[in-house]
Amino acid sequence: MSDLGLQAQYDQYNRQVRVRNAKIASLLVIVLMPIGSLLDWFVYPQLLMPFFGLRIACSVATAASWLMLKSRYQNLLYPFGIRACYLLPALAISLMIASSEGATSPYYAGLNLVILGVCAVMQTSVW
Repeated sequence: MSDLGLQAQYDQYNRQVRVRNAKIASLLVIVLMPIGSLLDWFVYPQLLMPFFGLRIACSVATAASWLMLKSRYQNLLYPFGIRACYLLPALAISLMIASSEGATSPYYAGLNLVILGVCAVMQTSVW
């Protein structure tokens, strides 16, 4: 077998693993983002409704990316779906940080947890 054939097989396998992991990560985001409103209730009760709206928007957008990964256009759209499952919650939490106390917000830890979660579930590069 040539090295080119072996590389193509590895790339196909790696893509399948990344898509599977992105589907799992997307489902976690869809469920866990709204549940985070319990934390909002204790930490920022005055921002509960705006944060809840942001969390629901993040879950809906992530659900759209999950559907993208399950569609017949998966081969074309999978790079977007894979990135969306970790960029969307990072963006939502960043917006929560910016609209509350900025860099001193305790939600900064949540942003770190999203990054750690991505590292645990996803196989992604810095690029």
